[in-house]
Amino acid sequence: MGVQGSLFGVDLDDVPGLVLIAPYVGMPRVLRLAASTYWVWGKLVGEVNARDPRSVRDPIEREKNLAYGAITGRTLFELSKVVKLARKSLSGVKAPTLIIQSREDPRCPPEVAEFALKALGAQEKKLIWT
Repeated sequence: MGVQGSLFGVDLDDVPGLVLIAPYVGMPRVLRLAASTYWVWGKLVGEVNARDPRSVRDPIEREKNLAYGAITGRTLFELSKVVKLARKSLSGVKAPTLIIQSREDPRCPPEVAEFALKALGAQEKKLIWT
């Protein structure tokens, strides 16, 4: 079926419905640039702490998630490939889809959720804001 008919080996025609929570199908330009040049800076810089206190608001839970926000250049590059594949696959999604998105999400801005909603191939689709 190609990219539009499947995603990560799952035949999208067989999926009865989807719930997408803050779908990361859009990467900011600066991160795309960093991802595409990771081979230059990745080994020199090593792991980068990209923690944002707005991601996990409860301070106790935040401390429990010590690796949350830690990323390497190679990981960022691999994430950029997943984002590209997911974006290309949106139009092939025909199953009823619910997107749940926070307007205050520091990693997945509201515009990305709105883009995903428009790009979905599903006739039944809804975006709920938290």
